[in-house]
Parts: sequence; C-alpha cells; structure tokens
Amino acid sequence: MRRKLNFLGLLLVSGVIVYGSFSPAPKGNPSTGFIPVHFAAYSVLAAAFLLNLHDRDSAYIEAFLAASLFGLGIEIIQATIPYRFFGWNDILLNLLGAGVVLVDKPINLTDNFISFQDYVIERAASKTSL
Repeated sequence: MRRKLNFLGLLLVSGVIVYGSFSPAPKGNPSTGFIPVHFAAYSVLAAAFLLNLHDRDSAYIEAFLAASLFGLGIEIIQATIPYRFFGWNDILLNLLGAGVVLVDKPINLTDNFISFQDYVIERAASKTSL
C-alpha cells in the first residue's frame, strides 16, 4: 500500500511540475519571482523519488540524479516551445533543490517518514477490519 501511495505521490509531483513548466510563462523576465518555486518543486520531487527508491543503497544519489535529469529535460523541452524559455538559472535552482535530498542522509528523515506511513496505514487497516 505504501509503495503505491509513494508512486502516486511521485506521479502527482511530476505532473504538477510538467504542467507548470509547459503552461505559458508570465510576461517579462520568466524567472523573476520563481526562485522559491523552482527550488521547492525540485526538493519535493527529489524527496518523492527518494521515497520510491529508499530500499537501495544508492537511493540518495539516484533520487538527486533523477530529479536533476528531470529538470534538465524540462528545460531542454522548454527551449523548443515558443512561449517558454530555457534558463541556466532554472537548471541551477533545480539542482540546488534536488540537492536538498542529499542532506537527509545523515539526518535520516526519510526512514522516520516511512515508519510513520507504515504506522498510519496499519492503523487505518485495523480500523477498517473491525
């Protein structure tokens, strides 16, 4: 159950990023005001990848790389869309946002969150079986 929920979360976050990335950009400088959005979006995306890859020894690096490559792919596609812009600043912000997941390795919040997920799922299952 947890794996399915984590995968759905990854799809949701990816979908929101794709939608926001391919929607028409506001007039003026496309990156103005979007620094927190890029950083936050790719932090959450990397965390979603980590939740799906946490069983692997290299999960942190894989989650960082997956989110970073996703961001690079989005920027390359944006370069071909007339109403969107390719931005090196955006790529840097995506990398920095995705890099936040690497800070979790010594802190270990992911394992705590997964334990919490298991607890909530177990409680919900026990209440529905009554």
